[in-house]
Amino acid sequence: MNRLLVMTGLLATEMFGQGAGVLTTLTNAKLEQILRGMGVEFTENKTALIHSYAIRMKGEEMELLGPGKEIRLIGGVRKGISLEQVNEWNGGRHLGRAYRDARGMAVIEDDLHLGAGVTQASVDAFLVRFGGTFKSFRAFLTTPGMAPKRVKTSFGEFSVLVDEQKWKAEPAEGGEQSFKHVSGEAWVKVISERTSLTLETLREAALSNMQKKDPTVNLIREERRPVSGRPVLLLEMKPTIQQIPFHFLGYVYGGSSGSVQVWTYATMSAFAQHQAAMLDLLSGLEIGDRPMPEARRGQEAGLLTLGVEELRVQFDAKKWTSSELAEAGRFSLKHKTGDGYGLLITERVPIPLESFPQIALENAKKADPNAKITFQEKRTVNGLEVWFLKMEAVVKGIPLSYRGYYYSGSKGAVQLLTFTSAGLMAEYENDFMALLNGLQKGE
Repeated sequence: MNRLLVMTGLLATEMFGQGAGVLTTLTNAKLEQILRGMGVEFTENKTALIHSYAIRMKGEEMELLGPGKEIRLIGGVRKGISLEQVNEWNGGRHLGRAYRDARGMAVIEDDLHLGAGVTQASVDAFLVRFGGTFKSFRAFLTTPGMAPKRVKTSFGEFSVLVDEQKWKAEPAEGGEQSFKHVSGEAWVKVISERTSLTLETLREAALSNMQKKDPTVNLIREERRPVSGRPVLLLEMKPTIQQIPFHFLGYVYGGSSGSVQVWTYATMSAFAQHQAAMLDLLSGLEIGDRPMPEARRGQEAGLLTLGVEELRVQFDAKKWTSSELAEAGRFSLKHKTGDGYGLLITERVPIPLESFPQIALENAKKADPNAKITFQEKRTVNGLEVWFLKMEAVVKGIPLSYRGYYYSGSKGAVQLLTFTSAGLMAEYENDFMALLNGLQKGE
């Protein structure tokens, strides 16, 4: 989800309950439904202290701890592992944590946290990915020279971990590096650029480029994931190219050192067979540029410091409460009367100020095709040039009104949004404007 759309996502979770298709916890029934749907054999193990499942997936036997707000997969290899091997695996991989159990045997595990909300597709992908990781871990212990190779991109502080037993490099061209699966049935393309682009711009560019090959193609999935502590956008498409159906799965990211896209793809008929290897490579993306500066509470009540150009937001703590969201650089605010909301979003990547109205409207229309900007003007607020936008949209059948300031400078961008139901805007507008006008430079 693009950060400009978070306002609608926040409404879905805070004002009107959990959004359709988003899981924040797993019941036994739902977890077992997912396992059956994937064709995974399982046996439930329940004691007074722990709840788990013994599962068998693609010939691998593993343990699944859950359900709840977190599920954990554990794979044990009946083979000893040295501390040097543990360090080698953990130092060179992003998938799974290796360790020695009490008997000195090799174990690998990984977690999926649901607290912030994930889709069922994310749960499916987590299970498939760990199956591939477990096989790679077993091969790492039994086959010399199985550690992945770190391949640096042509531009930017990025690299990918490539299992050379599965992927063979092809000649690089400019900022593009390609790999071909040893089966000849799957491919990877890594595209890096010096220019830093927003996730939304990368998303639109990827879709536009694919539509040149297949005008009917569209995104079937897009979701934000943390990779190397940075927000990366996962995109999935199924184009038909030269009358051949393909399945594309990729990560896109823009940061301080440039932009990177990692695309894995195969024909529709071969995708499922190579999905684990492709997810393994995608999760081997390493991002080395500086992380997003985090918005955080100041020492005094009613102050949020933004980490962008010494900006901060001063607000009336008698009227507003603030809470930090799971993703770095974001805070939600809630009016103490209960029906007014605010959202603070900081971006490390500058966004052209002139682009904000169009970007905001385009993203709002994804929630409501009839969303509209009812008023827009540039303002100078506490010495900062900002766009002031009023917007109207209908989300989940409820008419909503928004007031927002949008700022961009040389070191990042800030969005400060307020919203409530359309019928309550008159009641909250003065408090909303006081909150917005609290955007200022630090002393």
